Order: sequence, then structure tokens, then C-alpha cells
Amino acid sequence: MFVKKKATLKNLLITSKQRVSLATDIWISQVTGASYMVITAYFIDDQWQLKKLIIGFKYVMDHKDQIISNVILECLADWSLERLFCIKVDNATANTFAIKRFHEGFSSISHDAFVLDENFLHMRCAAHIINLIVKEGLSDLSENVLAIKNVVQYVRSSTTRLNAFDQVTNGKMTRGSLLLDVKTKWNSTFLMLSRALQFKVAFDRMEAEDRLYNDYFLEVDNRAKRCGPPDSWD
Repeated sequence: MFVKKKATLKNLLITSKQRVSLATDIWISQVTGASYMVITAYFIDDQWQLKKLIIGFKYVMDHKDQIISNVILECLADWSLERLFCIKVDNATANTFAIKRFHEGFSSISHDAFVLDENFLHMRCAAHIINLIVKEGLSDLSENVLAIKNVVQYVRSSTTRLNAFDQVTNGKMTRGSLLLDVKTKWNSTFLMLSRALQFKVAFDRMEAEDRLYNDYFLEVDNRAKRCGPPDSWD
């Protein structure tokens, strides 16, 4: 089924002579520690609809520029793609060198490989830039954010703690009722703080009534007393 579907999509791209844009990133499995590189192709079809296809999901040995460049080149060759608009990557230094290597290797394939003299081949991910800006701004509040993250993590860490928190909220609680942030997504920090603020009264009651909750913040974490509970929710 996969082979058949891939052949159909590959034929579509070849016959329509699509010029595509790419986005790629590397993520690390929390279970195995292995690194995987994903390559997504974007294009506008003949009905003026934006389409996207995952054309590569590759295991990679490291995050170095040569590996990144080679994987992109091999992926495009596998799909017989010879015309590009741009490649969107985050702001890691390895990506900058990878795009330069890729340009050297891909420019010889076709005189029509790039547009606008390759000036816009390397597109830096706007979402990543915004995330870096917001994280820098939040650095002045890092202890406050960490304290709130720790109380959320405490509640979500076991069914027993979740049930204890449910009793002080007088409502139905699930792990999804409180959100944890993801360091690569600034808006997840905003959502975590916003949701936690809705339960401020419940957390205050936990601090006043729950000994285990308070003991949690007396424990040592990274050679220091665990941050929290929050002194102020302002």
C-alpha cells in the first residue's frame, strides 16, 4: 500500500513539474534516544490548493551539517524532485552550513533548480525566532514559571495526587485539565500558566492542607531545593 501510494504521489509531482518548498527538522526519541529527520514538501496544485507531503523520515547518526545536507539530497533524488523554492529550517548553526552544502550539491542538477538566484533558498523558521524571543523575555521570570510548572507536574505525576487535587477543586479532574509546557513552543508556556491560574485557589488549599504536597518542595532537585510552591501568582 505504501509503495503504491508513493508511486502515485511521485508520478503527480513529476508530471505536473512541481516546484516545491521544503521544511525539515530533527527530533530525538525520548524512549530510545535515536535521532530522526523529517522532510516535508509543500506545493500549490493546479486547483490552487496548498498541499504538503512527508517525503522523508530518516534515522540520522548526528545533527551535523553534512548529514543534514546528504539526507535532503538523497530524499529529493528518491522523489525525482529537481526544482525548489526554499528550505525552511530553524536557526541552528548546523542548518546554515547544511544549506550551503546542499546548494553546492543541488545546483548542478538543473539550471532551473532555484529561483531568484538562490537568494531565498534558506528560510529561517519564524516560529522558532518568535520562540527564542519569548524565551528570552521569560528568562527574567524563570523561577516563577518553574514554580508553577512544578506544581502542575506534581498533580499530573500520579493518580493519587490527581485525586487529592480533585478533592480540593470539587470537580472532575484529569491530567489534561492542567497543561505542561514544551520548551520548543512558547505558546505552550502561556497555556500552562493560563490554565494553572484558573486553579490558583485549589493550589493554595493544597499548600495549606496537604503535607505531601509541601514535602515535595522540600526535596532536592538538581542539587538544590525544588522550586515552589509559587509565592505569588501575580
